[in-house]
Amino acid sequence: MTRMGGGPSEGMDALREQGHPGGSVMDPALVAPMVAYLAHEVCDVSGEVFLAGAGRFAHLFVGVTEGWLPTDPLKVTIEDVVENLDRIKDHSGYHVPGDLMECVSRYMAHRQGEEGEA
Repeated sequence: MTRMGGGPSEGMDALREQGHPGGSVMDPALVAPMVAYLAHEVCDVSGEVFLAGAGRFAHLFVGVTEGWLPTDPLKVTIEDVVENLDRIKDHSGYHVPGDLMECVSRYMAHRQGEEGEA
C-alpha cells in the first residue's frame, strides 16, 4: 500500500529497507499498459476492477459463497449467525456472478416454486 492509499505502506517501507528506490517499483510507467488498454477501442470490459502496480496486473472480483440456509429463517438469532459464520464465509465452491441479476437469481434460487412466487 502506498501512502496515497491512506494506509500503512509496510510493503514500500520494506522495499526501501532492502535498498530499492520506491519510485522505481511504483513508476507510473508500470501501470500505463493497463490504463492504455482500458482507454483503448479494443477494450471489451466495463464495470470491472483491475489492479496494476509494481509490474503486476490482476483482476479483482466479487464471489458469493454457498452460505448457510437455516430451516426456519424467521427464527434465526444472532447466536445462530455466530454459530454458522464459518459456513457463511466458506470460500469453497463460491460463485462469481457475471452481473447483479445473475447474482440475485442464483442467491434466491432456493425460493423458486414457493407459494406467491412467480
